[in-house]
Amino acid sequence: MIIPNNGTIELRKFYTWFESDGIARTVVKPNAEIFLQDAKENTSVVETFYNGENFPLLIDLRNIKSLSPEAREH
Repeated sequence: MIIPNNGTIELRKFYTWFESDGIARTVVKPNAEIFLQDAKENTSVVETFYNGENFPLLIDLRNIKSLSPEAREH
């Protein structure tokens, strides 16, 4: 997945953005170890895209190193 230059929010372990097609996207940074706090941080960003209508979220996990059970459940 290509990460756009404009409108992308870079977090410690993710890149997240909302595209004009109405889909929010998140790409996990290479070799990231995702814990509950990281998942919550990304959720907070995704929630800023909400404008009264639900939308899909596509998450690219191809380069992830690990995902804690708590983060997975979140």
